[in-house]
Amino acid sequence: FNTQPGYARGFCPECGSHVFAEDEGGIELYHGGFDAPDLLPPSYELWTVRRESWLELPSVTEHHAGNRQRPTA
Repeated sequence: FNTQPGYARGFCPECGSHVFAEDEGGIELYHGGFDAPDLLPPSYELWTVRRESWLELPSVTEHHAGNRQRPTA
């Protein structure tokens, strides 16, 4: 599903859950859609401004207050 030029979202054909997003910078996979989410550890964290205070900090080095800003060509 293309929401805007250069950006697409993928959904599960069985339940309709949002599974991934793709743009020129790469593909983002949503861990909640996997039976074994530990197979793909995250490489960055988004929307840290909305993180619950009781959540532990993930062991990633890249944190973003909102969406990740990708370099433009």
